[in-house]
Amino acid sequence: PPIEFRENPETLFICFGGVDQNNLTCRVLSTVPDLIKETTIDKIIVVVGPGYRYKEELDRIIANLEEDIKVYQNVRNMPKLMKEADIAITSNGRTIYELTAMGIPTISIAQNDRETLHLFARYHPGIRYLGIACTVSDRDILEAIKEIANNHNLRKKMYLAQIKASKIIRQGIERVINEIMASYWRWRNEKDQNW
Repeated sequence: PPIEFRENPETLFICFGGVDQNNLTCRVLSTVPDLIKETTIDKIIVVVGPGYRYKEELDRIIANLEEDIKVYQNVRNMPKLMKEADIAITSNGRTIYELTAMGIPTISIAQNDRETLHLFARYHPGIRYLGIACTVSDRDILEAIKEIANNHNLRKKMYLAQIKASKIIRQGIERVINEIMASYWRWRNEKDQNW
């Protein structure tokens, strides 16, 4: 189910996929001291995947921060972690749809050219799309998070847009299941007729 909207955002969720080829995780974490000073965010949840190659750098950055940061790797139940978030920042892949289904205002950065072709994040009002990683500065990341965290009306609009889209996404799941079942029964009927 979608999260409940909090008046003051407390938790930032960071997840850049299984590999995070541009190490956007560490880039976002470098903004944390300013975020803590300039917003109500005071907790950070970081999820890294099995192919994440920058663990030493991540550990070094976290060791230098005093903030409440929890790091998870190879997560089996992503929604359990997501439900704690008030704002998320992620790459432009499937995680976008999970965050939308949960109503979480999201910032998206494409990791590569292929991800720039995923148009949902680019045009959906519940997601702030920053572009491809090589053109996004750390300042852009910080300002985007601050804008959403500090602008109650903007965050509420993003939340409501995510909730509205989540209903459509859930219908899509039903359509996929129905299509799979219809394909199965077509195959089954053809198989029975050919016996």
